[in-house]
Amino acid sequence: MRKLLLPVFSAVLLLALSSCSKEVLFLSLEGTVWNLKVDDITTWVCFHDADSASLLQHNSELGRVQADHGTYTADGHVVTVKTKYASEYTISRTFFNLKRVNKNDNYTRISPYSYKTLAGSIWITPIDNTLHLAYFPSGSECVDISYTNITREETGPAYGWSSSKKTASIKGSSVEVGNLSATTYKGLITSGVYALQSICDPLEEDGASGLKGTVWTYNNTGYPADVPIVYIFNGKDSFIRVSGLWAGTVSESRISPIVFDVVSGTYTESGGTLTITIGETKESCPIVGSSFTLFERTFNKLSY
Repeated sequence: MRKLLLPVFSAVLLLALSSCSKEVLFLSLEGTVWNLKVDDITTWVCFHDADSASLLQHNSELGRVQADHGTYTADGHVVTVKTKYASEYTISRTFFNLKRVNKNDNYTRISPYSYKTLAGSIWITPIDNTLHLAYFPSGSECVDISYTNITREETGPAYGWSSSKKTASIKGSSVEVGNLSATTYKGLITSGVYALQSICDPLEEDGASGLKGTVWTYNNTGYPADVPIVYIFNGKDSFIRVSGLWAGTVSESRISPIVFDVVSGTYTESGGTLTITIGETKESCPIVGSSFTLFERTFNKLSY
């Protein structure tokens, strides 16, 4: 009897493996977050649920980031992430991990990470053609700095800067911002079906300045249309500048229609004169009311 049962069992097993149930043999992706660092480029892939995913990249040498969100499919070894702008990113799946296609590089699954505070940190992502910068002036508040209609679509909404401030609290790796719940990872925040990458870690520093905590934006309404630029003075003597690049690249994969250039620098402010330093470049200008003109562009203070 045992000899008769063995062939029957083997036939049933082979039939099961040849059907869609073969997926149970491969790594389950739902609810997992992965990253891969190759040279200066770090890639994050977030599988939020059964079909939603985020894809983000950072080039540390160029100081450039890109991100987008969309869906993913998994068929055996092949995992395909498709962003809303029709870019496709393919990953190879094994029984235990994720790999670059035709490469020996393995992705690393990352776990939630607990920050002591988020004060001074800045996080970036585009969502539905709107750039979002989550800036934490303190550990108890978050400002959503947004630029609507990044690509200046003629049929899209009016483009421009806006902001809204919400209360924030952090407990371990769980963050509450307004009515949103989020999870922090090292260099990443996920919330729902979206993810934001860090462009400035929390600043644990004492001291203040007249500009610390302020945000200044540039928006050319003429033609040709310049990309948006924002200065965030998040430290007592340090700032982050974010500007868009239409033709910039982060890697060989074009995830988003626009890449963001992230630059850090230092500043001083004395007697109404602002002096900023970026690498070997130094520039000074007067602050007149709620604006200043730097590198031939006028920036206006953003209210929040």
